[in-house]
Amino acid sequence: MFGGVGSCLTVCNATIGLMIAIKQAARVRANSSASPRYALMPAFTFAAAAQAALWAGYTPLFCDIDPATWAACPQSERRLIEKYHDSIDVIVPYATFGYNIDLNHYENLHRLTGAGIVVDAAASLGSLNGEGSNFGTGFKHPIVYSMHATKPFGIGEGGVIYCADPDVISTLREMGNFGFGAPRSATMPGLNSKLTEVAALVALERLDDIEELSTHRQALADIYRQELPEFLFQPQQGQRRAYQFMPTLIPDELDYPRAQLQSDLSDLGIKTANYFSPHLMEQPYFANQCKSDELSVTNQIAGKVISLPLWSDMNEELVREVASTIKKTINTRRLKSYSQKLSEKMVFGSSDFKNFEHFDFVIVGGGPAGLAPLLAAAKSGDLPKLLEKGLCLIERSSKVGAGRLGKYIITSDSSAATFLSCIQDCPVPELAELVSHPIAMEIASAGIDCIPLTLAASFMDLIGETLTKLINSYPSSLVLTDTELTNLRRREDGSWSVNIRLLRSEQTMTLNASAVLMSTGAIQSKERLCQEMVSGKPLLPVFGKKLIQSDDFLSHGIFDDTITGLENIEKPHVVIVGGSTSAMSCARHILRAFDERNIDGRITMLHRNELKVFYPSVEAASSEGYTEFNEDDICPLSGFVHRFGGFRFESRMLAKRLLGIGNEAPELRVTLYRLEGEPKADEEAWEIMENADLIVACLGYRPSAAIVLNSDDTIMPLQANDSSSPMVNDKCSIMDQNNEEIPGLFGIGLAAGFRPPPSMGGERSFNGQVNGLWLWQNDVGRMVAQRMIEHVSHGVLHAKNSHYRIESSLLH
Repeated sequence: MFGGVGSCLTVCNATIGLMIAIKQAARVRANSSASPRYALMPAFTFAAAAQAALWAGYTPLFCDIDPATWAACPQSERRLIEKYHDSIDVIVPYATFGYNIDLNHYENLHRLTGAGIVVDAAASLGSLNGEGSNFGTGFKHPIVYSMHATKPFGIGEGGVIYCADPDVISTLREMGNFGFGAPRSATMPGLNSKLTEVAALVALERLDDIEELSTHRQALADIYRQELPEFLFQPQQGQRRAYQFMPTLIPDELDYPRAQLQSDLSDLGIKTANYFSPHLMEQPYFANQCKSDELSVTNQIAGKVISLPLWSDMNEELVREVASTIKKTINTRRLKSYSQKLSEKMVFGSSDFKNFEHFDFVIVGGGPAGLAPLLAAAKSGDLPKLLEKGLCLIERSSKVGAGRLGKYIITSDSSAATFLSCIQDCPVPELAELVSHPIAMEIASAGIDCIPLTLAASFMDLIGETLTKLINSYPSSLVLTDTELTNLRRREDGSWSVNIRLLRSEQTMTLNASAVLMSTGAIQSKERLCQEMVSGKPLLPVFGKKLIQSDDFLSHGIFDDTITGLENIEKPHVVIVGGSTSAMSCARHILRAFDERNIDGRITMLHRNELKVFYPSVEAASSEGYTEFNEDDICPLSGFVHRFGGFRFESRMLAKRLLGIGNEAPELRVTLYRLEGEPKADEEAWEIMENADLIVACLGYRPSAAIVLNSDDTIMPLQANDSSSPMVNDKCSIMDQNNEEIPGLFGIGLAAGFRPPPSMGGERSFNGQVNGLWLWQNDVGRMVAQRMIEHVSHGVLHAKNSHYRIESSLLH
């Protein structure tokens, strides 16, 4: 199974395998009697791992998990290592539900700490890594697999320990034979771990089927992913995963208690489970014996994880039937809840038409940018005014909050403290009390440092959930999720018809609004790569096979798969096209991956504009010899140098190394190449790209603008239709093709093109667009909220008898 690399040892069960592997791998300190001695592992795993550590003489030290992979969180691991460094003897990562965790990361932790490594890969027999080898192949530390009847490769009971180092397996074999290191003489700790002959025969018989069974299970899991798109699954990693069952998370926005959903499904003949709930630190014995980091993500995941049925004899038709039953069960509950919510807010007329109070405000898009004006209004005391007048928040996905924020592997370009500013000292109690929530407290612990976007996403989801409840508590306001904007139509009286479609029922509605805020996100279209000139030529179709855009590249799963594709290339060369923060983030993560995977690679950054570095003051810049600025580069309000145009945080550190600023050691693996002025051809730059193994295009985003119609149903051309023009002006008004404000129509968010006016500060030389969440939730959001209120108060007379259409079948 492991290509002839290393050795294996069969054991009577995986728990015993973990016990002897932990005992063997744990580092022996000079003062071996020092206490306690810890085994670092995630809290989201099966009890066997913690019990094995305790039996081996080590106290489990639980870390939190990553919200995307559900495996151990590297940041949480680092916090515990910093705190308990000398007392951690062994690290026991869990390949969660067969997920292909990054083993290079644990090799690096071993080098950093000296601690032993034992991988709990109970459900991973049959899983393939990115190179097509069985998970764990070539790893120099013990990996323990289970062959229990419930596992993908089940024989009844049994386990396997693999290690690329045959000497380790030899020692473990002696430990599993009563510690007999000499003939019938114990020379080390030992017990009886031998697999029975009958079980071994069953394993040998089933071994011929492992490829077929594992591939079949992967196919079944793929169908679940396709059929249940609103459920959250672990990202795909590696070439194949041998699923034990299908783990997923119940979406928060369903408002469907897990126990109730499981009961309803059980009544329909579908049995589910809760692995791992309660998690280990919620179990009394471990809570009394063990220590842990803050477990905010573990608490969330364990609270909503559910395991769907998947077994080897299951066929694809049955999986689709199970998925269909789940969707019908959820939709039945959703429609009942939705009908009740609408009914409470409606004044009933005929059976075909339902009258609704006119919305003064409609916000299209419930991601971080769309919520920003509401948070700013909450801080200024204007939120009740908005909600009392009538506000409708429309979101295409099934929940309001993070939007796509959690899909990215990068960290924020704002400090942790700035994220919390929207709820600190907030006059809205429901928001103010969130400062004591575990997610907010975890963010607060980062202080002035940046945070992973996955954590920021969890925080925004928390904000979204709170705002959803708050908005729906006002009789004149409503949140509509799973709802898509079809188009906007300007009415003759200046108000807006907002035409939408309910995605779950395919019903259409027409709302009437006085003011509309567009926050519909941004895209990186392939069409742009066919048109925009780089070195005098477009990137597509020439580089199609080795070209990826930054939005995809920096996404969970895709990044790892892309880097895995470079591992078999000798001295891979990556070209990054662009000089933005995204470009620098790509470079940082590539370098980190090169280090973790021992890849001897290099990077070339092709950039058009000068790379600028942020400094908190002129004095701070001068102290490091940075002189690439003048008066126009200094913010007149804060005194910051390159306040909006300069790199910050980790990108700033890398930029300083590349530019030779201060005492930072140069990063010799990255070469900067300044492109000639476009559209002038630059043959040298083109040759660099031709010889590259991978090209990452960081050419920014364009707004995902909606269709806007005039009152006569003709399309209203927008300024944003020009690929080089912003969607909004410095007052966040959406502009028509004549650069005129469209009354009552506002925009905010990524790629909207907002350039702050002098009153908001920033350097005069800055000609880009600002996408910082802090600005959105403060100055920009406050301006948008106030302008919408002013527009409604002074601009448009609205008709109170406006209605929307909805078929009565939805309400019964």
